[in-house]
Amino acid sequence: MTKYFLAVDIGTTTAKHTVGWTEDGKLRTKVVYSFTGYLVRRSDGVTWNLGLLRSGLLDGMRAAFRRYPSITSVSIDGMGSDYVLMNGDEVIPPSFSYLFDRTQKAIYAVHEKIPFRDLYMATGVSFQPYNTLYQLYEDRITGRLKDATDFLMIPDYLVYVLTGRKVSEYTVATTTGLVNLKDRDYDAYTLAMLRFQGKYFRTPQMPGTVIGKLRPEVEKAVGGNTDVVLCASHSTASAVYGLAADMNEPYLLIGEWAQMGCRKRRGAADYTSMYSGFSNEGGADGVLYVKNTMGLWVISELMRNWPQLTMEKVEKLVKKSTYGVTLEISDRRFVTSRNMRRTFDEILTDCPPRTVGDYFRCAFMSLVRNYEKIYSALLTNCPNLSHTLRVVGEGAKIDTLCELISKNIHVNISRMPYDAASAGNLKFQMDIPRGT
Repeated sequence: MTKYFLAVDIGTTTAKHTVGWTEDGKLRTKVVYSFTGYLVRRSDGVTWNLGLLRSGLLDGMRAAFRRYPSITSVSIDGMGSDYVLMNGDEVIPPSFSYLFDRTQKAIYAVHEKIPFRDLYMATGVSFQPYNTLYQLYEDRITGRLKDATDFLMIPDYLVYVLTGRKVSEYTVATTTGLVNLKDRDYDAYTLAMLRFQGKYFRTPQMPGTVIGKLRPEVEKAVGGNTDVVLCASHSTASAVYGLAADMNEPYLLIGEWAQMGCRKRRGAADYTSMYSGFSNEGGADGVLYVKNTMGLWVISELMRNWPQLTMEKVEKLVKKSTYGVTLEISDRRFVTSRNMRRTFDEILTDCPPRTVGDYFRCAFMSLVRNYEKIYSALLTNCPNLSHTLRVVGEGAKIDTLCELISKNIHVNISRMPYDAASAGNLKFQMDIPRGT
């Protein structure tokens, strides 16, 4: 009898419900539902619309049960860094996105208490201004933690929505910058120095943990019941698990954001890794030695200025343009930009783009130059890497981008243009030992 599994992947712009099963020894998938709009742009930044996120989660499960009445289990993966504060069973609004630029004071305050090098040596997580520990410290400064009894990462919050149980999954917990690299638990010294109450921080549970069945009211709403299990809840960790990459096999995941790195058996929290910006994030099996950087976000945000453009048209414009200027694409201004064309214009005052194609040529080549620098650092830090770079995700579908990566980085690439996060989510569920 065929067993069906449901993966829910919460991306930066789109969430997808994908049903998977095996047929003739191969993974087969069907996207049964998708939705958008849960990240809301306000005048002062971006926040989560949790009501829409909850309703989209349940609507997608209802669509899955309608088509596949017997689903063995469901698991949720999503982005790291962002979280929900709760007082008992009530959400403390708003739930900020990492795209909300609010942590500048908190960063200085945190580093006055704990120098960044000490944070890195304990957790192995590279500096990003949106790291959870800075967001949480900002909440402490503004008093938002006063009434909080819990903090749940976004995938953990959705597990709570389905089951009523509050848990912390290991891979997404490591993105907080608060989990000890060796102990795989929240770092007691860091929590004490930042005066974070231990009650917020549950011991992370490993991927493969079965959490339980759906709440009765959820079962009624979606038209079925199933086991809720933990995959590698950080979408990057699920994606790498889906690749079945060997240790020291380099990969470049390109979605709205990008990660370049490799799997390692043990983390490397050393000065070389710290100064080159590499993170040690929890994986389903081992450590993901990665550098997080810009992906297609800059392209999709530019396309909002020319809504008639498709990616196919963008690629043609890039090939026609001869514009030669590149930018430091990891600049925080590109992350928080509310009008990407205006951001390019403000930076490129000495050599302004003349055509639409010039903007996109600049964006494409800036991404490639950035990936080239990261790959060079990765080779230095991990000299035994294989000589083929796996390019995975939406970016692998863009011919021009892949051609530029191969040409400029001087590496053979293997393109894997599929949703690796959902594939890894499903594969993990299928690999969980179950009683007969």
